[in-house]
Amino acid sequence: MLAMLGYGVALSAQEKFGIPYAAIFSSTSDLFSLGGWAIVQGVVQLDRLMTLSFYADIWRLVSPVTLRVLSLVGGLTIAGGILALAGRGVARLVSRQPRWKVWTTHASVAMHKRSWLARAAIFLFVAVWTLVGTPVLLTFGVILIVVLCTALAVVPMIGMEAGKSHIDAWVIRPSTCFPLAKREVRLEARPPMTEAPQKIPAASCVAVAKANSPEIRGRVVFATFNAIVLYDPETGAVRRVSTGDGTVEVVGEL
Repeated sequence: MLAMLGYGVALSAQEKFGIPYAAIFSSTSDLFSLGGWAIVQGVVQLDRLMTLSFYADIWRLVSPVTLRVLSLVGGLTIAGGILALAGRGVARLVSRQPRWKVWTTHASVAMHKRSWLARAAIFLFVAVWTLVGTPVLLTFGVILIVVLCTALAVVPMIGMEAGKSHIDAWVIRPSTCFPLAKREVRLEARPPMTEAPQKIPAASCVAVAKANSPEIRGRVVFATFNAIVLYDPETGAVRRVSTGDGTVEVVGEL
């Protein structure tokens, strides 16, 4: 589940910035890391999860396939119910006929004796039902796979919506980076607040330095265990930077 959320988060970066989603992660652990961003965003915006607009956006994305699947499943359910009721009625009607009882009695006796006629009837019955039943079973199998895939597709859609919300709120919208604070400032006692402080969004800005390479700065879009996706608000450049052999430094401005 967490990996599927991470897959949706990677899709959100592709939709917002055009960076290929496959370039953002390289392993399952990276998908787990990206899924954590979706969970954090969901916790931060619990109020949005309680609104219908969030689920309306998800339904808008999956409805083209979901409506077709639901229509197909509903039609098959109705047709199966009609056939079951009709078959039960025919069975009750036939069971009341004396000739049917005589025929079934003779058939059971012939089956018991294993005559050539009984074996031929069994062979024809199995052959007909194999020819008729195999396509039906395959059709139901395909329908079941489509239904399961549609249900599983909802989870990445939730991750994509959470990732887009995170990008809008903490990457694109902020006008400044998180300011750097010295030790004295962090230890300074703050007076009690009588009013709720006004929240000003700020982006997380970092600089990645590598040996024999120029320093790369940008706002953090998403980060995995060995890479980070950076966005430059001035030029609009988006790049995935490997952090395996570099140093990541938090900066107050780009």
